[in-house]
Amino acid sequence: MPLRPEDRPGQPGLLGRAARFTAATARWLGAGAPLRSQQGRLAALETCAACEKNQDGWCSECGCWIKLKTAYATESCPLGKWGAEKREGRGCGGCG
Repeated sequence: MPLRPEDRPGQPGLLGRAARFTAATARWLGAGAPLRSQQGRLAALETCAACEKNQDGWCSECGCWIKLKTAYATESCPLGKWGAEKREGRGCGGCG
């Protein structure tokens, strides 16, 4: 059975993860909720899959759930391995 986030050694605590998630979601919503392109998300997921900080889908550096963090175009890797993606509007490229 996979470990729960609070059971993962070396990860930020629950309050730290909640604060980071809230800040990331606020940035994402403030920018119009842009989603990363499929190509960009796949590249970020591939990078994270090979990263030593990936602990069963959670980043031990920032405490984020990698599948969600890579979907938000406004977010970047805390280690600088991939950056935010400039997108207009929602995931369709600006149609709504």
